[in-house]
Amino acid sequence: MERLVARVKRTFVGVARRMRRVARWMAGGPLATLVTLAALFPTAEGRPGVWSLVIVLGAFALLGAFGLWAGSVVIRFAGFFGRREVSFADGGVSVHRGEATKRYDAETIVSGVVIPRDDGAELRLVLRNGDLLRLRLDELATAEAALRALRLGPGEKRVAVRWSRFIHVFLAAFGGMMVASLPMVFLMARAQGTPLHVAFSLLFLVAPYFAAGWAGRRVRRTVIAGTDGLRGRVGGKRFAIRFADVRSLEAREHQILIHHAGGTLTLPLDADDAALARALRHRLEQAWERYRERGGSRSEIFARGDETFAEWKTRLATLLRRDAGHRQAAVRQEDAEAVLHDPEADPEARAGAALALAWGDGAQDRQQKVRVAVEGVASPRVRVALDAAARGELEEVQVDAARREHDRTAR
Repeated sequence: MERLVARVKRTFVGVARRMRRVARWMAGGPLATLVTLAALFPTAEGRPGVWSLVIVLGAFALLGAFGLWAGSVVIRFAGFFGRREVSFADGGVSVHRGEATKRYDAETIVSGVVIPRDDGAELRLVLRNGDLLRLRLDELATAEAALRALRLGPGEKRVAVRWSRFIHVFLAAFGGMMVASLPMVFLMARAQGTPLHVAFSLLFLVAPYFAAGWAGRRVRRTVIAGTDGLRGRVGGKRFAIRFADVRSLEAREHQILIHHAGGTLTLPLDADDAALARALRHRLEQAWERYRERGGSRSEIFARGDETFAEWKTRLATLLRRDAGHRQAAVRQEDAEAVLHDPEADPEARAGAALALAWGDGAQDRQQKVRVAVEGVASPRVRVALDAAARGELEEVQVDAARREHDRTAR
């Protein structure tokens, strides 16, 4: 694919997330230490000699935590879209600025999604460390072609979409702060003149803010769409639905209705970024259509049966070799790929297909397909088992955990 001109920006979402995590520990750790010491040594006479040092270090830690939090906000929104030339090759993307080139290899790109815009489209790539690489192009068709050039097609990768309305987050955070503050005020009043008053006073400095952050995160909507189904959280409730159980998808202007065997799931498309909501709708429709187009599989060939775990792995290592015998000769690479992508197949058989593809003669050319398929699985334990199989490190306990999760989701 020839070079394109795009407006490029890297958003340091992953860096900001890690900074906020460190800030929470920097704030909570020293404060918890102070509260514990205040409860153990309520009077000045009984306090250890390091009390003053602990207070000074705690104060510096709290100031540092606030600085990290403020820095995470700044770094997430800092920067601007610069006009650059971009090229796509070998599953990666290169950003050219004069003589300098920044390369993002296929291994560093987790997923990608095209978001339509009024002035074209944005190709948004999620990097391995959580950051976003955003490329704004003049035409939607160009963005779709760039996504295909990366071999990150909508049916080949998991796509995680998280969204919320600012007003909802604000109200939830305010409510969480009030719910945490009122009991603390009551406890401080009741503990007036007692040794616990200092401890409750220190807790009052931080508990409401932790409660506000927790409540604000509860109202965020999360949907993870893979090749085998979708899972996530909406309205504080978690869900996991296999495409095998989905009867139909009904896309409306502000919501998506997913009719499945257990009822109907409503996904409200009320993100502040309307383009993100459109991208989620487009992604779910494509994943559903791709699943419906897939045919059956021959999972019994890759099942363990009465074999020991070691015998099963040994057989699968030679299953796709042309000279391995009559039974093995009848097994095609397409059969293994069909089982690997089949969400209704037993996770043990899917892991066996991954082993057969990743091992044996000519396996190097197939390992990339296995890794792509693993990234497209929505079920966490199934994904762990398939990933271990692709690396040749599969253990029996991982297969058992994947089968238990598969059975729970199927019910």
